[in-house]
Formats: sequence, C-alpha cells, structure tokens
Amino acid sequence: MKKILSLFTLFALLVQGAASCEKEPGNEEGPAKAVQMNISFDKALNTDAGIVARTWQRGDKVGVYNTQSSAVEASVAVPLSYSGFSSLFTVGLTNVSNGAGLLGYFPAEADVKYADGMIKTQIPAAQNGQISPVYIGKATYNESVVNMTLAPFYTVVYAQVNMGNYSIVKAVFKGNANEKIAGAVNIKYDDFKVEATESAVTVENSKGYDCRSRAVRIPFVIAPVSLASGYTITCTTDAGEEIVISTKEAVECTMGGRIDAGESEDGEKTQLLFCGDNMIYLIDAQKAIDEGYKKAILWQWDAKSEATRMGMTEANMIRLDDCKLVDNNTKVLATSSKSYAVLLDFKTQKLLWYSTGSKNAHSAEILPNNRIAVACSEGGDVVQIFDIDSPNTVLFSTELPYAHGVVWNPANQRLYACGDLRIHEYSLTDWDTNSPKLTLEKSISSYPHVTGLHDMTLIDDNTLLVAGKYAAFYDIQKNAFTKLPHFEKSSGIKSVNYNPQTGECWYTDATNSGRELTWSSNDIRFTYDLTKTNIDASIWIGDLNMYKVRVYHW
Repeated sequence: MKKILSLFTLFALLVQGAASCEKEPGNEEGPAKAVQMNISFDKALNTDAGIVARTWQRGDKVGVYNTQSSAVEASVAVPLSYSGFSSLFTVGLTNVSNGAGLLGYFPAEADVKYADGMIKTQIPAAQNGQISPVYIGKATYNESVVNMTLAPFYTVVYAQVNMGNYSIVKAVFKGNANEKIAGAVNIKYDDFKVEATESAVTVENSKGYDCRSRAVRIPFVIAPVSLASGYTITCTTDAGEEIVISTKEAVECTMGGRIDAGESEDGEKTQLLFCGDNMIYLIDAQKAIDEGYKKAILWQWDAKSEATRMGMTEANMIRLDDCKLVDNNTKVLATSSKSYAVLLDFKTQKLLWYSTGSKNAHSAEILPNNRIAVACSEGGDVVQIFDIDSPNTVLFSTELPYAHGVVWNPANQRLYACGDLRIHEYSLTDWDTNSPKLTLEKSISSYPHVTGLHDMTLIDDNTLLVAGKYAAFYDIQKNAFTKLPHFEKSSGIKSVNYNPQTGECWYTDATNSGRELTWSSNDIRFTYDLTKTNIDASIWIGDLNMYKVRVYHW
C-alpha cells in the first residue's frame, strides 16, 4: 500500500511539473526546459514594524525571467510544497544554458518586468500606509537544482510620531538632496543599483493616524538609494499644524532594510513616577501603554531595603502613598501611611533623610533652608516641619485635620496644605533659626467645589489644582475655584498632574475601584481635555495597591 501511494505521489508531481513548463503567451523561442529551483523567502517588514517570515501557500505563483532569453513575459510556476519558507519549483524556461542569470519575483502578478539587463517596477509616490511586500531575487542557472532567495526590493521607513492631542492626516517623506525615491523604478540586474523618478512619498489614508491614546508609526516604502544629506518627514495634523522629523546625516537605504525615524525636537519621552505598597517605580509611559508597566520600568526603589537603617520591620515598610521628584529631579521625597517619610538621592538611591514619627503621613514638600514639611492625615492631623540634617526630629507642628497635601509656592513664599474641606496658607516665621514656625495666613473652604481633599499640586504661580471628591483649579489671587468637568463623577481622586501648556493630565482615581483596599487605584489614567469626561489612555497596575502618580517628564 505504501509503494502504491508513493508512485501515485510521483505521478502527481510529474503532471504538476509538466503543467508548469507550458509555454507562456509571448514566449516564441521554442519548447521550454524544465528547471528545478529551490526558492526561499527572506524576511520582510509589515505595516506595524513587525518581521514577517512568509511561507509558501496554495495559490502562490512566482515569476522567473531567463536573462538570456528575449521573452517579454516571465515563466510562471507554483510551489510543489506548502507551509515552509522554501519550496521546490519546476519552472519552464527557454534558451537557458549554464551561467544564465535568472530573475525571480513574487507575487507573479506584481508589476515586475525584465529587459536588456534592467528590472522595471513601481513604488507608488502616493501611499496609504499599508505594506504588501514584493520580493525579487536572482541566481545563476546550472544543471542541478538552482537555489534562489527572494527579498523585498525596497526600504521601509517608519516615522514615529509621539502621543499628542491630534491625528496625522498626511505625511510626506523627502531626501534632503532631492533624491529620487519612488515612481517608476529601474533596477540594474548586475549590481541592483536603483534609479527612480519621484522625489517624494506621501502617505494618506481615510482614517488618519490618531495619536490621542498612543504614539503611532507611519510606514513609507521607498527605493533603496543613498540619501546623502539625510531626510525630512513632514506630518500634518488635523488642526493643520506640522510635526517635522529630520536628520542631516547621510543614510544608506538597503533592499529589505528598515529605518526608524523618531520625532526630533521632542526631547525625552513621557516618564511617570508612581508608588504603592513598598515600591516606587519610574516608567516610560508610552511603553507601559503598549506593553504593560513591568516592561517599561526605568528606575525602582524598594522601601524594605531601608527597614534596618530606619529601625522598622520590613513588614511595616508598605503603604507608600506619595512620591515626588524634588530639587530639579535629583531627589525623591516619599511618604507612607505607615507613618514614615524618606528623602532619597535619585541617582544613587542613598537615603538622605527619614522620619518614622509622621503618623499616617500622606505628602511631603521641600522648603527653603533644607527644611521638609510632612502632612499627616487621620490620627496625626498635623503638618510637621523637619530639618534634613536631623532625621526624626520634629521642629514644629501645626494642626490640620485629615492633612493630605503640602505644596510650596516660591512665587509668593507660601506653603499650602490641604485636608478634608480646607486649604491652609502659611507663611514661614523664624525660618533662619532653630525654631522655625508656620504662621497661618488664610484658611480657605473648598466646599462645595471639592470635598475630602486628597491631593494638591501647583500649576503656576497663581494656581493650585486640588482634588478628592471632584477636582478644581484654585485661583490664589481671586480666591476662586473652577470645577473640572472631567472629574464630575469621581469621588476618590488620589492624585492629579496637569500641564497648562499642553492640556495633558495624568491622574489616579480610586472611585469604584472594586479593590479590597478601596483607597487604592487599578490604573494610571490620562486625558488631553479636562472639559470632557473621556479617558484617552491608561496604564494598568493590577498587582500593586497604588496611590499617587507624578510626572517626571511630560
């Protein structure tokens, strides 16, 4: 039975091979010779910058030219096996002899022609951002099986446009020396040197590229040429503004190659500092959105590492509830509801100062003369003052029920602290002595705009953002609140960070979190527009009892 099946299989292959050797229309040079070719796919790039390792499938066809033949049409053949990167083909070629150059391409219906030593094809100057690979390859004929590898004949440029409050409706790629990169493309068979006719590639599609929830990659397919003076990519937003990505350095584009072009002029990526349980993390925000926060960690600190030095047990080095970068982002100031606060050197993680007697500490702030203010919530209900050179020594304390936030405003030399329904404004008294004091200058009610105050940040010299149940801007000079619609249904906001230049806002909200610890948050949230309620992006933090997030770099 096995022998019968083998003979049948051989017969089927012979029939299929004979069919592949039939003369194609326009080939008038006589009977074709059956040439055995093993044709393989090289890897290609897809629209999303992923690597595609294509396999042969039913219905696939390759085109093959014999460069010694005058045939104007390619011979067409089908794979004799499927699902592998390589397959045997039987190709019918006329006038083929040892040493003849063979040109293969896939798919067979692609616009690829050969004549007089030149491969002629197309790279559209108007593209839609989709990549459909066209592969070409060459080999020399001999009497045995001919091996040929097919590879994409073009270069893909990926322009990365950072997350922002816009969509990209059009993107244009050009070489700075006006090199020809698209249109009708001629490829010299001998050395694959490329000539083209168009100097720009424009990508447009009906949906555009929405950057509101993540960075986007816009792919350009261009000819593999040398860009002597670099390139310029001009992206136009839906508001008509332009984002320019460019380099003046020479760039060598290769067949099947990839060029990654990131936004120039934008500096560092958005980075976020957040805390929960015993950990503080600094993460790359975009990578965290795309791949999860664990893959985006840039820096981390474990509070348990300092338990012994601070005279605490590791079991109590938990419940971190605030973390701030201070002194031009060179230090980290953090607090915990387990009654401790710390100041760390950001680079070395050296412990510079600590307190273990700040009951239910919820926020801290650096003040002039190396002093630190700590807000202690329920059970503490005070704002404490320390000196950095004297860990665990309280220099001054003033009452503030449910104290949750402290912010120093250098413009008017005032310390602001918030708790429950009140914002206190303090001046610094006897600050150059060993007995510094806070003098209450004003006590402001936040009711009914915001209640249960949990967080406060300084937006500019005259504006505070306060949050708890709801959130609002507080105008210091006008003594006026402006409620923020984005938080109209929020009753458990733990932290809010706002960029007045861009309108961006990162925050944590424990409203209806469904967690056992109801004050903790499941995710870090992001919006471009505080006048609306939609969330534009979020980062899931499912394995941490997270409290607050701060922005290290916008």
